[in-house]
Amino acid sequence: MIDEDVAARRLVRPFDTVLKTGWRYYFVYDSVAHQQKLNLFRDWIAAHWEE
Repeated sequence: MIDEDVAARRLVRPFDTVLKTGWRYYFVYDSVAHQQKLNLFRDWIAAHWEE
């Protein structure tokens, strides 16, 4: 899904560690203040997952 963006350096991996979790992805954020933005991003990802 994001391999092209990583290869083009539009996205970067912040850590060298890769966790293989199957089909599960986790969003981690530091406070409730960011929850609305996280939910919007999550919904956008879900809407574009099959593209």
